[in-house]
Amino acid sequence: MELENIYTITREIGIDMGHRIPLHQSKCKNIHGHRYKIFMTIQGKIVPDEEQTPESGMLMDFGFMKDEMMRYIDAIYDHALCLSASDSLTDLLVSDGRAFDMERQLPRAYDTTWGTVVVIQKYPTAENLAEMWGQSLIKPVYEHTQGRCSLKSLTVYETPNCSATYERVFRV
Repeated sequence: MELENIYTITREIGIDMGHRIPLHQSKCKNIHGHRYKIFMTIQGKIVPDEEQTPESGMLMDFGFMKDEMMRYIDAIYDHALCLSASDSLTDLLVSDGRAFDMERQLPRAYDTTWGTVVVIQKYPTAENLAEMWGQSLIKPVYEHTQGRCSLKSLTVYETPNCSATYERVFRV
């Protein structure tokens, strides 16, 4: 059996975002906000020192991780209201909205008289946000490291004591 060294690194960002879970049976059915903490964990092989690159001795520069999290999460969701496309409130709030230019159909951010409303396919639960944000970061990580590293997980803390993790598990 041959062992291989695999390393992980984690970067955190925080955003403030409102949401609601319309079918929930408690206060979460109302519009409310959270201070989300989001942790991205990368796994892979370290760039050997012999390669003499800016990332020698690292999996990836923490600055790159921050830049990508800011682009795919902060720039779209910070200080926005996130709603599901199936939420009846969505039609009311975005009827006068101007859609920002987004790469995909959903999520889509709208600049409305109420502020920024981001419409996503699923309900904006911590689990769904972790999956959606995690999936948006898979390709940039893979391409930046030329396949040497991959996204291991993305964890979303909705409150200081409640979190959800989207984890990519490889089975042999």
